[in-house]
Amino acid sequence: MGLYGVLNCCHAAARRLAEGRAGRIVDIVGDSARVGQATSHRLGRTGDVAPFVAFLASDAAGLGHRADAEHQRRLFDGRLRAGTSRTRSSVRRCYHRAVKAPALVVLGCGWIARRHAAAARRLGVPLIFASRDAARAAAYARRFRALAAYGGYAEALADPRAAGAIVCTPHDRHGADVLAALAAGRHVLVEKPIAPGLEEADRMITAADQAGRVLMVAENFHYMPAFRRIRALLESGRLGQLTEIQLISRGLSPRTGWRASAAAGGGALIDGGIHYVHLLRWWGGGVRRVFALAPTRTLAMEGEDAVSLVAELAGGAVGLLSNSLAAPGVPRFQWSAVTGPRGTCFVDNRGRFVVLRGGGAPRAWLFRRDRRGHEAMLAAFVAAIGAGAPGEMDGSAGRADVAVVQAAYRSMATRAAMDVSPC
Repeated sequence: MGLYGVLNCCHAAARRLAEGRAGRIVDIVGDSARVGQATSHRLGRTGDVAPFVAFLASDAAGLGHRADAEHQRRLFDGRLRAGTSRTRSSVRRCYHRAVKAPALVVLGCGWIARRHAAAARRLGVPLIFASRDAARAAAYARRFRALAAYGGYAEALADPRAAGAIVCTPHDRHGADVLAALAAGRHVLVEKPIAPGLEEADRMITAADQAGRVLMVAENFHYMPAFRRIRALLESGRLGQLTEIQLISRGLSPRTGWRASAAAGGGALIDGGIHYVHLLRWWGGGVRRVFALAPTRTLAMEGEDAVSLVAELAGGAVGLLSNSLAAPGVPRFQWSAVTGPRGTCFVDNRGRFVVLRGGGAPRAWLFRRDRRGHEAMLAAFVAAIGAGAPGEMDGSAGRADVAVVQAAYRSMATRAAMDVSPC
């Protein structure tokens, strides 16, 4: 079976798992008391698919052994580095023991707020909603069984039950809303990008340091189990020294509302494309230099609707990102590739599977739960509140992603390669 056969097999298995009908294609061995959210199998040289076996066997209950928040944060970060996730009951134990179950204020009631709210509901994290449209906030509160709803951000941030805030407002509002939350004494998880520019990001980072509050960036790609598996394989040396990363995310996705505005939403790269910029930087060990071009815009938006970017990564590796909102007819099933002298990993953009080929029999990992990483990301924020220190996706990490995007925009304007501003 060739590469396309392997990928299509994983795609079919993932679809059947999502539909709850694995059938004879896959036999999942799982235990609700264990952390193992990913399963692995070996693909024979003839392409036959053997039954899946449990790949991770970490006991999730370990997170509940001690109430010390710093200890729990270290355990959580260790599990993340290992590419694992946890059961929901364990997350609830970590949350309630570490921070005594305070509420999180959700600022802004758009579609991304629904993702955070759904994750919070699954984890048992209480929420307070705030919107400039009081009726909208009330509707979200009813839907997600929140503690309260407010028609203003200041009132919500002043609620004594709140310990943190999730900023889900348009990009150009992040700075003001984050500073307001910090001034109210709240820890902050701000949606990506942390800010449209570096100066604003620096103000936010400085304010958090001065206030003694946690500032983290909601980059869910960093917490997706499939993408963490790629990172773990790179760190283990399984691929050898990294040589290439190819990231493809293309489709037809017209922007409306504030996302179509250059001031509020920016363009394709700083909006959705920054997810893949983060993968370039995270997997590649840093981005040193970029060259980017944007084709003629065809969608009704002020920013770029597509971009192609070549990056010089740390250690001499090369990264390629092709990101488009204006590509009709492209199938939604897409994957990215990470290559070293010992093999290549292919990962589904939706985080459903990873395939490793080269240096032995092909191997695949299939991911069932929290594939988009929102639960793990929120749990990391909760653990950070309890420990009083940010986790991996702190303000500086978000700033580093914006630095790459800004270098790409300078390259697009000058049609020349640009160095990435140091962090």
